[in-house]
Amino acid sequence: MTDILILDNNEVAKPALMTNQDPNDVIGITVETGSYRAVFFSFALERISNSRVSSNGTNMIVKNSLDWLMEGPRNLLSIKSVEPQIQSDNSNSLALTLVAEGINFLVGYDVFLNEILVAVTSIDLEGNIEILVPAGLPRGIYDITLKSPDGQKTTTSEAFTIE
Repeated sequence: MTDILILDNNEVAKPALMTNQDPNDVIGITVETGSYRAVFFSFALERISNSRVSSNGTNMIVKNSLDWLMEGPRNLLSIKSVEPQIQSDNSNSLALTLVAEGINFLVGYDVFLNEILVAVTSIDLEGNIEILVPAGLPRGIYDITLKSPDGQKTTTSEAFTIE
């Protein structure tokens, strides 16, 4: 059984994981973008071990897939910019946009101004995170900390001021 793969215009999805190095026996594809790597199998791994690949084949395919997933370039979580950097009237809430690198998920991020957890109102895989600075925070200079669902944490010191 051979699958036909249709690549996108940027060739992000590529045929991979071929049995016996035969390009007609594609069993999965790999996807790599600036934010993540993924492996998709074209059918269940149990079928691979019961058909064209030796009994050790499933272990080999999983190991090779995990090696490829882990060796890829990884953008560590960081905050590249904060806009605006000043809230001049602390009696009103303010939408603040962080541009971050290393975003891998759409949910699960926490943002802190010093130790104060603030609401994340939107996030995308381009790295744009919109937060809501609540009204009434004390005047001063704040560090911004971003925590990811996979355990990464980054802090930009003195990144935001409330006047």
